[in-house]
Amino acid sequence: MNGAWIWTTLTLLTVMAIWLFSTTDLTKQNLHYGTSQALLLLSLSSGPDHHDVAATFINVAMMYQDIGNMNTALHYLQEALKKSGRLLGEEHIQTAVCYHALAIAFNCMGAFKLSQQHEKKTYYILVKQLGEEDSRTRDSQNWMKTFKMRELQMNAQKQKGQTLNAAFAQKAIYVLKAHPDLI
Repeated sequence: MNGAWIWTTLTLLTVMAIWLFSTTDLTKQNLHYGTSQALLLLSLSSGPDHHDVAATFINVAMMYQDIGNMNTALHYLQEALKKSGRLLGEEHIQTAVCYHALAIAFNCMGAFKLSQQHEKKTYYILVKQLGEEDSRTRDSQNWMKTFKMRELQMNAQKQKGQTLNAAFAQKAIYVLKAHPDLI
């Protein structure tokens, strides 16, 4: 399979994966099989060091995040960030997207300081590339405020004796220990 056929096949597999993701009860096994096949085809057709592979890693990470598999989501986001930074540069828009996706993932885990750190990097890149008045830059600024507010709320709850879900917080710590380069 080569030429236009591989792109047609890849496009059809991508459409099928999106349709299955949106219409069925997706299991981790089905998601793993579908994403690994799509990534394999994409790597074969464009090479493993193509920026489309990095962009696809972000999409795959979001699917894993949606089913609650944060370890795998963080793995794909980390790989996307490495590839985007290496291939496109540390100040490219796609690199900013990676930082933002990591900020959202950390937010889902209750790691609001890490969310803020990653969103600040997003904001810095967007200001440099798009300017302060661009809607994406303003969105990033709003996300930073949201993460800061959530951290303050969490601290207030701790002071009142209300604690976060211990299992969820423990899972966040476990993931961070498994991926210390994300800190």
